[in-house]
Amino acid sequence: MNHTIQSSNQTAIKLQSFGKLVNSDRHFTIVGVTESVVNEHYTSEALLGTHFFHSFGHIFGEALLKVRNAVMELLENGQSRHILPIKIKNDRVYVKLRRHDEYLYIEWEQQHKKYIPAKKINELNFLLDTIQPNNWNRVCSAINKILNYDRVFVLQIQETGYSS
Repeated sequence: MNHTIQSSNQTAIKLQSFGKLVNSDRHFTIVGVTESVVNEHYTSEALLGTHFFHSFGHIFGEALLKVRNAVMELLENGQSRHILPIKIKNDRVYVKLRRHDEYLYIEWEQQHKKYIPAKKINELNFLLDTIQPNNWNRVCSAINKILNYDRVFVLQIQETGYSS
């Protein structure tokens, strides 16, 4: 399957093969969706231009209020990102909210294997939001403590596809 996001300006961008992503403006009008959302529920044409909370109530069910509250808190507090663990139809899901300029990115994916508390993930927001060139060691160290991996590193991939 080809994993892309289709936006209202007809730009298609390739994405990871898991998770679902919706992009909205500051009024929660949907301006972009991934194929994984489109294939499961609607066509991109049916979703683009609609209100996020009206269009996705049936997907999030009772958790929609939690998502709405987290979005409002994110916007009111001026944070740039937030992680929210919820259940959708008995599946544990991470909802990742990210604000960039005038846009809101709402991503959700099923939680697999080891549970990482959203509180721990959200604690990294400060480091990630105020990142300086010499802070990457601290970010890797913090991620290492959360995941308990042997090694953690950051790889920068340029727009050309090359890494450094």
